[in-house]
Amino acid sequence: MSDSGQHPDDSGVRELEREERRLIRLRRVVELHTSPETTEGQIDDFRRLIGPGNRIGMTLYELLPGQTQCPYHFHHGEDELILVLRGRPTLRTPEGERELSPGDFAHFPIGPAGAHQVVNRTGESVRYVVASTMVSPEICEYPDSGKVAAFSLTESQQGERLRTVHRFADGVDYFDGEEPRLDTAATV
Repeated sequence: MSDSGQHPDDSGVRELEREERRLIRLRRVVELHTSPETTEGQIDDFRRLIGPGNRIGMTLYELLPGQTQCPYHFHHGEDELILVLRGRPTLRTPEGERELSPGDFAHFPIGPAGAHQVVNRTGESVRYVVASTMVSPEICEYPDSGKVAAFSLTESQQGERLRTVHRFADGVDYFDGEEPRLDTAATV
């Protein structure tokens, strides 16, 4: 025994107890479940683990059989990563498709090399966490459909946060709809 009345090995036991409490808290987060609803194969069951206004985001997803979280896409500003908690989702990247297992993770860097999509092709639900840097403004491209999306946390000229999706084929010229404006102070 030490002068404090504790056995010298007690510190290791206390550390294990703290770790066990931390794992119990983690398990509670992982076991969260909301009511999933299928909407044309898209995911409706998710829970943000880190709220808005932070520089990192983390969301828990549960996909029912046949669902996908989002279309095949890549980011111009945000890095993302996935950590599989349960089930065997299919991950599509520029290298092709592969089935992931619990404990697998993948990083998706910015740009076309980081393109990805997660799909549940199994007969059971899958659960995973996606973490990302929270960049604003952000641009995403969707190679399969030729779309581009712009997102911002600040107000747009329409008054609400900017969130718009367009097809590249619908693009217009930079000056389309604009009139030249003369700077009267610059005219001589």
